[in-house]
Amino acid sequence: MQATAENNADQHKEGLDALGCNTPHRRFYERLRQSLPSERIVRNSLAREVMSRDASLYRLLPRLVVLVRDEREVQAVLEAARAYRIGITFRAAGTSLSGQAVTDEVLVQLDTPFWRRVRISQRGARIALGPSTTGGTANAALAPFGRKIGPDPASVASAQIGGIVANNASGMCCGTEQNSYRTIESLRLVLFDGTILDTGSEESRADFRESHAEMLEDLRAIAKDLATDNALRSRVIEKHKMKNTMGYGLNAFLDYDDPIDMLEHVVVGSEGSLAFVSEVRYRTVIDARNKAACIVFFPDFESACQAVVRLRDCEGIAALEIADREAFRGIQHVAHFPAAARGYDERATFLLLDVHADERATCVRRCAEVVRVLEEFSVLYRTDFAVDAVRYSAYWAMRKEMYPSLGKSRAPGTFFMQEDLVFPLERLAEGAAAFRAVFDRHGYGKEGIIFGHARDGNLHACLALDLSHEGGVARYEAMVEDLVATVVDRFDGALKGEHGTGRNMAPFVVREWGAKAFALMKRVKTTLDPVGILNPGVVINEDPSVHLAHLKTFPQVASAADACTECGFCERVCPTSSYTMTPRQRVVALRRRAEKKFSSDEEAWFRVAALESCVGDSLCHSVCPVGIDVGELMREERAQKHHALARWLAMRMARNMAFVARAARFLLACIFFVRRRLGLDAARLLHKAARMCGQTLAEEMFVRPLRPATSRKVSKKADWPCVEKEGGEASFVFFPSCASRVFGVGWDNIWESEWGSKRGKKPVSTEEALTNLCFKGGVRGQGLGRSHAHCCGLAFRSKGFFAAADAATERLYRALPKEVRAGKKPLLCDAAPCALRLQQAEAFKGVKVLDAISFAKTILLPRLANGKDSDKDNDKDNNKSPSNAAVVKEAETAVVAHLPCASRRAGLEQDFLVVLEAFSAQPPLVATKTLCCGFGGDLGLKDAALNRHALAGLIECVRQQEGASTVVVSASHTCEIGLGWHSGAACCSIFQWLDRRTESLTPLSPFST
Repeated sequence: MQATAENNADQHKEGLDALGCNTPHRRFYERLRQSLPSERIVRNSLAREVMSRDASLYRLLPRLVVLVRDEREVQAVLEAARAYRIGITFRAAGTSLSGQAVTDEVLVQLDTPFWRRVRISQRGARIALGPSTTGGTANAALAPFGRKIGPDPASVASAQIGGIVANNASGMCCGTEQNSYRTIESLRLVLFDGTILDTGSEESRADFRESHAEMLEDLRAIAKDLATDNALRSRVIEKHKMKNTMGYGLNAFLDYDDPIDMLEHVVVGSEGSLAFVSEVRYRTVIDARNKAACIVFFPDFESACQAVVRLRDCEGIAALEIADREAFRGIQHVAHFPAAARGYDERATFLLLDVHADERATCVRRCAEVVRVLEEFSVLYRTDFAVDAVRYSAYWAMRKEMYPSLGKSRAPGTFFMQEDLVFPLERLAEGAAAFRAVFDRHGYGKEGIIFGHARDGNLHACLALDLSHEGGVARYEAMVEDLVATVVDRFDGALKGEHGTGRNMAPFVVREWGAKAFALMKRVKTTLDPVGILNPGVVINEDPSVHLAHLKTFPQVASAADACTECGFCERVCPTSSYTMTPRQRVVALRRRAEKKFSSDEEAWFRVAALESCVGDSLCHSVCPVGIDVGELMREERAQKHHALARWLAMRMARNMAFVARAARFLLACIFFVRRRLGLDAARLLHKAARMCGQTLAEEMFVRPLRPATSRKVSKKADWPCVEKEGGEASFVFFPSCASRVFGVGWDNIWESEWGSKRGKKPVSTEEALTNLCFKGGVRGQGLGRSHAHCCGLAFRSKGFFAAADAATERLYRALPKEVRAGKKPLLCDAAPCALRLQQAEAFKGVKVLDAISFAKTILLPRLANGKDSDKDNDKDNNKSPSNAAVVKEAETAVVAHLPCASRRAGLEQDFLVVLEAFSAQPPLVATKTLCCGFGGDLGLKDAALNRHALAGLIECVRQQEGASTVVVSASHTCEIGLGWHSGAACCSIFQWLDRRTESLTPLSPFST
């Protein structure tokens, strides 16, 4: 939590006092301060609370949270922990469900891009990944090679590699053949004593054999004892033919002869209790080019499972996903769901079949074989195989929607638990029936759903649990005991197939495996962690009630947030992640406040870290399984804190935007004058004076100030010259955003120096570039009269002034021409966030609003390709590229695409790339690690560090273009300001980019000089 480090250093005494005066934890803290800066040893109780929550049903508050940046710091933490016997838990993404990533001792989180490194070799056949790299990032990097990593958990987009390996997570398609245990090439480990072992380096292995001979001998002894006990050996082999993550993977001692290889593979699935994994190297797997899916409804679970036994042996079957009637009841609203299936009775069963092949003909042949097998069974309904991407994705969306459907519908205050069981495949139907009977016996009935990976005999149970009172806990305890008895005693299955043992199944490891196997597992723990400091209490825990301790409760805080399951899927898209708070952490803070009123320090910290730093891009809503928009929740929180005077002032500003814009331009002009005439020192002195007066403006505003926008010809003129010159009616009305009307280019804008002054021209504004493009393409448009007096309302809404925002929007609507209000003529807004605001506003229902990307793709691109076209040719070929003769294509220029978060939410990424590709000599680059620039309206003007933090991925992308001129193209003026400050590249809008690329087309607008 970088931005609040200063607050964390001295003023929050509570966390430090909780360590005691002379306790081991206090001594641990004092020793660690010698190796790490104090701001990365988090003591603030609220910060510890929000940073420690994960997707499980457990809530433990760590004494300290430590943020480490490299292996050296990990070694320092382990050294201090050994000295005072302090438990250490390493935390990945916190998406795990079994309680293996929470602790009441010391939680360690990885805090820099060092942990997110990606290295691909052998044309994608091998990949080396840092433990904080998400599975989605790894697969995106491998996609150009037609490959992917083997593990494919449902959380792969958000789960981090460290957690995937620590849990030996699998998923829908990988089974036991392509999980981490089977596909790791080597690991880089930090052991309990700080020793670094790189199992992929012969030198490191040789050094380790010499320095840790006794440890390796103990591992050999474990392997020998296992191999000589025939009954136990056979049990381990049989148990690991199915998915099984209960306890330690004793199969490592049978599959390998070298004790280093045994160590390497027993660490997989050990949940951080045997070693810290600092790098993972995978052998990747082929991502089939041709995929097809179909959905089959069977009359009951038994017949579906009989079909699964036959189907799993068909060639090319990648997945067989099964679900009972309660599970697919909640997805009947999803696109392409068969209407006939909505009336099926309680026994009906859903089965999704997925067939993969490298060649299209092979895929068709395999699908035909599956159809022949299905003809042997009585089915209620079967869809055709979907081979097109839309229907294929829609079928999988049905399956993936089952989990969130229950999460959305559960009662407020309940916890959403997902259990993970494995039955022998031949007894899967019987096991599912017994599974459902357990629910019924304990009163859960229709509260639970069952679905899972039938190909592997792996079923998931999802329940909405009320653990807020003793009766609810007792009911849960009885259900778990009954479930364990059913799975272990009756079916000899596995209590965990892919989610890891965790706290909620640790008491039952001995019951599933038996005393002998459990004794060997304890020897493994003692051998690799003799001090017992690595994630204590997880995997090996002989407390029979540990799964009932420290259970979460969910106080109601807001209807929008009560559905949050704290899964953490939102964190990967949040620009403030690792800077202040993530969406999950903001919800946790609200829940903490509902339970216990904040102290004054906590309230101040919450205001800075949660409210003021939230950029409100709502990307969290797009990935949240239950559809929570934490950005909107924070806006509502801001609204509650506004006093009457602030609301009155906001309303006055909304009604006097012309004055507000003039005042803002005047202030910009003053700052720019000081910087230009009096120099850098004077500008910095002015910045200090502004901060002393309570104005929290970023230093960049003074050191690299923005010119005020000077060209208002377009916004003030009702008709553009092209209409006056050629006659006819305008085909659209242009409304420039407040940002483009107020802010000009920056002090040292590279765009200006390279594409403006050096060519003997003034920099062309976004508005002027648009008119130039309309001239070149023969597009007729007009400006909105008195547009300088209006605002879309977004600037007010983002701060929680909802009434002022609605008033501004309504005033703008009333100013629109009748043709626009009637939907006969589109309204163009140059800023993507403003366009999205208008598209979603209640007052603008019936108005067709275009943003810059949609306008460029659908209207400008075909006209610039074909010269001046008539309107009737507008939609003939929107993907046609302009001819080379008409376009300036500079081969030395690398184009980096930055899609504004509003355009991303509107699904315009592909349109953006189509436009850029048409005008670029080489394919545009996409900084996949930057989903939002973090400027957040005017937040970037106050907190430039947040803007810089959010742009880290894009900055890295620009720096990789060594020796090339780089231009970053966006579609929001505020984004472009932040990009200009921090990217180190020329930055421009999509209209400026197109105008420059089509310089050879004439005539030009009179606005060009």
